[in-house]
Amino acid sequence: MAKESTGFGILNFEGDYVMQPILSQLEHTRGNYFYGYDENQYLLIKGDHIRSDVSYNSYHKITKEGDLLLEYIHGKLRRVMEEDGILLDAVGMESVNVVGKNHYIITFRDKSIGLLGKKRMGSTANYRS
Repeated sequence: MAKESTGFGILNFEGDYVMQPILSQLEHTRGNYFYGYDENQYLLIKGDHIRSDVSYNSYHKITKEGDLLLEYIHGKLRRVMEEDGILLDAVGMESVNVVGKNHYIITFRDKSIGLLGKKRMGSTANYRS
C-alpha cells in the first residue's frame, strides 16, 4: 500500500502502481485482499503483482470489525462479507461473532441463532435454528 497526496493506492513488489493512489481509505485484510473507500462507495479489492481488481463495490456502508467485514443497509446489518464478495445475505441479523477459523455465530432479531461456515470449495450457510 502507498499513500500519496491524491490518496491511497496499491504497489507491486517492483514499486509500480497496480491501483493508482485515488482512494480516501485503504486497508489490507488478508492475502492479496484489501478493503477501501472512495468518495461514496465501499470497495473490496484483490491486488497482486500484475494488477488490481475491484471484486465488490457498494454504496452501503461496509465496516471492518476485527476479522469481520460487515455490510449495513440503511443502518441495519444485512451482509457478512468475505474478501471478494458476499458470504451471507440475510434480513434480520443482529450480530455476528467469530467462533473459529471461518466459523461465525449469527444472532437474529427474533432471537434465533445459527452457524455460518466456509468450506475450501465454496461457502455453506446453516442458520436459524
